[in-house]
Amino acid sequence: MPLTHDYVHHYRGLWTDADGGVCRVRVYEALGAAPVILVTELPENTNTSVTNCAEYLAAEVIARHFPARFGHEEPAVWVEHSPPDAPGWYRRRAGGGSGFDRVTFSSWAPRQVVERGVARVKLGEPSWSPLSVAELAALIGEDAVAGL
Repeated sequence: MPLTHDYVHHYRGLWTDADGGVCRVRVYEALGAAPVILVTELPENTNTSVTNCAEYLAAEVIARHFPARFGHEEPAVWVEHSPPDAPGWYRRRAGGGSGFDRVTFSSWAPRQVVERGVARVKLGEPSWSPLSVAELAALIGEDAVAGL
């Protein structure tokens, strides 16, 4: 699956009144398949982790790239990546897993909310499932995984 976007995404966190959240976003697209969005926690993130604001980040990124896909049952495959150099407070995986999780949401329908006086868009409650390197390779290709 070809990589179509690769950039650093800046976002507002949940518990502070300032911006400062930062993550890496990679988007993989192929005709006839749901796009795969791989979001990597960066060591320089000084705000809310990508895990703690997954429902906001997914809404923002999907709206940016694929707003028409919100009508699909699963508009995109959302994958969180926690590299070995992610902050210690973020490493939630027991046993040193692969560092990848597939995240699904109780609802993929975006809705407007007001958080700390700021209007935002969010999806339903997130759920995480560990994703092996082989499973990720099946989604985006072995060459793409080798480059992570």
